[in-house]
Amino acid sequence: MLFFGFSLSFLSTLTYAQSVVQLAPKKDHAAVYEKPDFDSKIILLLPQDKKVFGTKSTVEGLQGLGLFHKVKLKDNVYGFMLDTEVEVLNAKTVEKKSPKIKEEKKKIALSDSAKVSPNNLEVTDDEIAKDPAKYSLYPDRFKGQKKADAKKGPLIFSRLVGAQLGLINYTEKIGSTKRGSQELFYGLKLTGTNLLVQNFWLDISLNFHLGAPQFFDTFATKASGFVLLLDTTMPFILSRSKFHYMYGGLGPLINVAFFDFVLSGNEKSSEKIRLGGVGTLGLAYDISNDWSFKLEGKYYFVGSSYWGVLAGLQKRF
Repeated sequence: MLFFGFSLSFLSTLTYAQSVVQLAPKKDHAAVYEKPDFDSKIILLLPQDKKVFGTKSTVEGLQGLGLFHKVKLKDNVYGFMLDTEVEVLNAKTVEKKSPKIKEEKKKIALSDSAKVSPNNLEVTDDEIAKDPAKYSLYPDRFKGQKKADAKKGPLIFSRLVGAQLGLINYTEKIGSTKRGSQELFYGLKLTGTNLLVQNFWLDISLNFHLGAPQFFDTFATKASGFVLLLDTTMPFILSRSKFHYMYGGLGPLINVAFFDFVLSGNEKSSEKIRLGGVGTLGLAYDISNDWSFKLEGKYYFVGSSYWGVLAGLQKRF
């Protein structure tokens, strides 16, 4: 038993020593999250010249979004940083330049039970007071923001709500003929985690067009009705910078279309509720600390396939 316990301790120490390295932010305002989750609290924004100790390996974020290094901010104070925002320094080089790393490897104890306290950080209040721009979000662009806003984090990982306007080449089969026309749609857009499903990042769009599409003019003398499109996609990031990101998404679609029209003097109606899918390719740009502009191209497939271009403005909530 004694040998077994010693072996476990040795293996644990070996694994532990290999896993701890120094991490350097790749840019200013690199976010340190309370949990490996984009929707969790940001407890600090690190400047590029502030190095921290952390795990060489990464853990997967909630819903599989992103990979995170666990980092040490101070004794018993820990956070998580996105792997794309930090550089893992060569362990051998770091040990030569910083002899204390061996001691830190023994002290860091990166356990899951460690508690994060936003008021107990390696970066002191005096440091922040000397150069507050280094520790605030978007210091040059939004000089009038409140201190609380600086800790909200990037809009990409926040819950957003807003309106959108789109031009959609709506297509539908009327009788035995497929018809289509470009129509103006108005909509509502909701984006973020924990909306319909816990820990899932979703994008929900509800778009509607009042009146019958223009293609009814080619065969009917009078037409009225409406079209409603409800789609939910699970976005994935294609590229990201400080103020914008590109994304794609796939998900289900509900297409509701009710029409009344007159054909050859006879009143007719068309009532359809169809299930299909939608693919999205979009660009989001943060125009302030609370507002985001989005431009999207969408491809709808629901019996008839058609495309659309939509622009929207969303606010953090």
